[in-house]
Amino acid sequence: MDEIKKKIYLFIFVAIILNGFYCVMASNYLLIVWIIITLLVAYFSIYPDEFFLCVNNAKEYINNYRRDHKNTTFITADTKRERYIKKEDI
Repeated sequence: MDEIKKKIYLFIFVAIILNGFYCVMASNYLLIVWIIITLLVAYFSIYPDEFFLCVNNAKEYINNYRRDHKNTTFITADTKRERYIKKEDI
């Protein structure tokens, strides 16, 4: 990781901690959300390639989850059907 990214991460971390402390003390929770969104937009405007990497990773994760979830629903449906058939045989 290059030095510029380390400095940006450090700045984002310090900004979130300090602003979060201030906003909690002032009981302004929407300001915390606004600051976090603003920092994320600023970071991804500096490094747009990482934004698209995050989006692609999210798409892959969702597709894997859907595929795995479909397989588990079929498995549970098969086991329920087998249990029902076994009960009829008895």
